[in-house]
Amino acid sequence: MNRTIYTLYLFFIKPKYEVHTTFNAIQLIYTIFLFLSIRILLIALLYLFLSCTTFDIQNDSSFFDDFNYLLFLKVVIIGPVLEEFLFRSILRFGRFSFAAFLFALLYTTADFMEIKSYIRIFIPLLFVYVFYVKNIRIPEGFYLKYYPVLLYSSAVLFAYVHLWTFNITFHVLLFSPLLLFPKFVSGMLFSFIRIRFGLLYSIITHSLNNLIAALIYIYVIK
Repeated sequence: MNRTIYTLYLFFIKPKYEVHTTFNAIQLIYTIFLFLSIRILLIALLYLFLSCTTFDIQNDSSFFDDFNYLLFLKVVIIGPVLEEFLFRSILRFGRFSFAAFLFALLYTTADFMEIKSYIRIFIPLLFVYVFYVKNIRIPEGFYLKYYPVLLYSSAVLFAYVHLWTFNITFHVLLFSPLLLFPKFVSGMLFSFIRIRFGLLYSIITHSLNNLIAALIYIYVIK
């Protein structure tokens, strides 16, 4: 456990591009346990802050007003897969990594533009096929030179795309670094799992995290 904590600490303060070929199931379980513990602690501290402040900061729960099985599927499976493809796949050098990132980027862009469902899937798949066959990817030298920038940027962007979970006000924007800090830490922890154990396990951890949050909302908050 102490070794896992120290490895996480080094990853946060001094990340560097490494390729891990060995799989340690015990370390993965410890890491997921630490992730959930840290996340619960940070969220508890955040809500304690929100309960003590008089600023106009409120969560936007309208997304869950008509919570159903389809939305549950989107939150627990589709969302984690797309977000891990978009923010974590490119953290490892490889043809599939870039193809997964490209698919998620094009799909989410098409979804935001409200393009028809079959088009928003077909076009990304077409681009991915071309890029994958042509073996187009980010040069490995970029990872070696700019890896900390890539990693931190990924975590920050991941945090700020979740700003919509708050009712956007001046105070929300002002305190956004604090409000989104738990998401930033989550992004870093997802990244650690993705790099150490693989993209599949970061997706599973992300899904587990969202599942717990959804169950708390359904059975405790709602």
